[in-house]
Amino acid sequence: MFAVHLFTADDKRMESVRAVRRSVFIKSLGVPEDEEFDRYDEYGQPALFALLTEEDVPCGTGRLVISKDNYKIGRIAFLPQCRDKGYGTVLVKTLLQKAFSMGAECVFVDARDEAVPFYEKIGFAPCGDYFEERGMTHLPMRIRKEELRSCGGTQNG
Repeated sequence: MFAVHLFTADDKRMESVRAVRRSVFIKSLGVPEDEEFDRYDEYGQPALFALLTEEDVPCGTGRLVISKDNYKIGRIAFLPQCRDKGYGTVLVKTLLQKAFSMGAECVFVDARDEAVPFYEKIGFAPCGDYFEERGMTHLPMRIRKEELRSCGGTQNG
């Protein structure tokens, strides 16, 4: 059984979010810690965090940054043992549903090059050119509410 939890940076579950991101981005992908954690990871900033747990054990995380009328998903990370279970789709769709319920007309993501097909299956489309960030190649993508595809995964495990 899995669950997706949404919360702000003042929640005690942020330690689990940081642990997953350290494991995936810093240890596995070599992102410097000072580039991985930014102002949006601090309390009081306009961001919501998602933590997907399996049997109450942290598996994956992501965040939704809200800046004026701009909604952006990022920092999607899953521990190796939690991959290929459809959890990424569930987590991203949970963040999208939250953004749309808050009034977003469009949600953006800077997709790592290898994750572009994953986002395309959900309904995201490229909206810019490839660029480098944190030592990785990314493609800016966006999705509108009406473009969200039904492609597996439920929020209730």
